[in-house]
Amino acid sequence: MHRFTSKELAFLAMLTCCNSVAELLVGGFLHLVDFSMKGSVLVGINLMVYTLLFKRIPRFGAITTCGCATVIVNFLLTGGFKIFALYCIFLEALVVDLLFCWRGLNNTNIIVAGMAASLTAGLCGLVNSIVFWGIDLNQAALKMAESPALVGHSLALILGVMLLWRLAVGAVFGFLATKVLQLLHPELSRLEGDSPDLTNRQEMR
Repeated sequence: MHRFTSKELAFLAMLTCCNSVAELLVGGFLHLVDFSMKGSVLVGINLMVYTLLFKRIPRFGAITTCGCATVIVNFLLTGGFKIFALYCIFLEALVVDLLFCWRGLNNTNIIVAGMAASLTAGLCGLVNSIVFWGIDLNQAALKMAESPALVGHSLALILGVMLLWRLAVGAVFGFLATKVLQLLHPELSRLEGDSPDLTNRQEMR
């Protein structure tokens, strides 16, 4: 892993702060109002932050570092309140980091990364429900699928709906992340010292 320059560290710290604030404030509010898609919304916000971060620091380690730092900040400020969600943040960051490094930063891969991160969060939710809360697989899958209409149906159908739902939500937030990147692309290019128009034609095709 390459060392970060001082400018890269400053940018990494700034986006880690944004990520941590989103996890704490937005996540806290969504838990307070008991919003059913709170986990998906947080994954989507994380993806937007990671996309901007990789645009500025396009190499493996930046996103994972941001995820790890976000976990540390959340643990220090909330203690055990979000203990079962902390490892999920790290895994989501690692998955996005690997995909961006493997396939590059383009619209299609951002959407794919959103789907992968959303699916990772769903699997973490299943593990938490089964291992830490003692809920059986059927009930845990039904909860993750977020559809009361599935009560009484087979486990395979419930898992299938959960999978499709997670992929669809991840794709939506991935699409939103591409729009955020397009919106902030000129500012990021200015930080890099690049020509916004040229870089946009090369990477946002």
